Amino acid sequence: MKNKRSMKLMRKYIFLLLGIIALFCSCKDSSSSNCSQCSGITQSDEINPAAVKDVLNEDTAPFHVALPCEVTVYGSGNAKGFYEVFSNNDLSKNIMYTDYATQKQIYLCSQPSCAHNNEICTSWIPPGEYTVYPVALDEGIALLYSGRNDFSKIEIADANGANRKILTEFGSGVEIDPGAAVNDKYIVVKTTSYFTDDNEQINIAQELLAVDLSNGKRYKLCTTDDMVNISPFEPGYLSLFFRGVSESGFIVKTIRVNDYAINENVYFDESFALPTNSQEHTIYEIPFDGSKAKKLLTFHQNECFEEVYGDSLFYLKNNGENQYSLEKINTQTLEHNVIVSDFRQTNIQTNISEALFSDTFLVARVEDFVILNTLSSNIIKDNGDIELVYKSYAIDINTGKMHELTLSNYFSATQLPVSIIAQTDTKLLVHAKIEEVQKTGTQVQMTERLAGLISKEDYLNSQPNYVMINALRKPM
Repeated sequence: MKNKRSMKLMRKYIFLLLGIIALFCSCKDSSSSNCSQCSGITQSDEINPAAVKDVLNEDTAPFHVALPCEVTVYGSGNAKGFYEVFSNNDLSKNIMYTDYATQKQIYLCSQPSCAHNNEICTSWIPPGEYTVYPVALDEGIALLYSGRNDFSKIEIADANGANRKILTEFGSGVEIDPGAAVNDKYIVVKTTSYFTDDNEQINIAQELLAVDLSNGKRYKLCTTDDMVNISPFEPGYLSLFFRGVSESGFIVKTIRVNDYAINENVYFDESFALPTNSQEHTIYEIPFDGSKAKKLLTFHQNECFEEVYGDSLFYLKNNGENQYSLEKINTQTLEHNVIVSDFRQTNIQTNISEALFSDTFLVARVEDFVILNTLSSNIIKDNGDIELVYKSYAIDINTGKMHELTLSNYFSATQLPVSIIAQTDTKLLVHAKIEEVQKTGTQVQMTERLAGLISKEDYLNSQPNYVMINALRKPM
């Protein structure tokens, strides 16, 4: 029989482990919560309250996602090219630009014979303990500096990197999370602020902010001001996630942990599941026209996995007993449609329903197809390596019919579908090849991702007609 002290320690251990998991998996899990802070639009203390209508009103131009709201972000693209930021050994960084017209990657610098290692170079970013995310604007580029030790900030520059200047700066302990939406006037980001209260407890506040691209003024669109305790699995805790934009508004998700009790007479793995199962998630749309936020979907963790594409929220639903469905909700009309009612009864045979729900993902929308990846097999080879094989399927959002996409890469005993980095009207930028290379002067094996352009038609028909990018630097 466990005593109360051991159960208390176990509960803290659970919180620690799940807190780490939440940082990497929050975009995959979903549930319900009461977003009282999202029921209307609030304004920053820095501005005139009436000015918030300048951001969201009937004349507001639609926003689009310029930087994916994902844990792993490779960069940001527009119709002409793709921006990336690469780190150097001295903690400095360089901005790289891939020109779709020439299929070449260059340093974002026009200086002849530049070493790209000092402030003279427009591609160079000074050393610092921060992550830098590039955001492609219609007429330039924004740089999001995110770091709890170094002050976070947003810079803007011309499309060629010139005339870089600070747009806005944040105080100590503020991080800018991956993800950004833009229109011709504003950039919208989500921040997480860490601060210590009078009892020396670490508190967290999260905000969805619109920043004016002309003067740096900040407007609060959605906040969670009442969050206490750093553990995201304490009962009552509310967390906020920016999930992207629809054609009519910003999509945010909240996760609230309800109260629960640990039974001293159950095994550890059962106790571990208790805080996980207590999570409730809710998806909201904050309309561009300034009207009241709308609740789109509520569910418990591991019941659904959502992504927003175009005018709808798409989600995989776990109906129990290996019955998975694909459904969507129109964010404007709230009309609900079932695209695939049961993946065991589709026009082609798959093992999607045999995979764990946590191993099945919506990864993109290409034309009228939603792309789904799933773990197809998990095999222990003769040499002891565990070989993972992931498969990819295109699902017609109008008919529910499916076909397999066979473009893939094999590395580190893993077969992965080709991943989409960015899209234009007719083409996709993808990681066409993934190679294992040996780091110069060492015995260390690393992976390099080689980018290529492919037409949407060839991608959907699994034709590997890539135009490879001549790259100077490659992501690992």
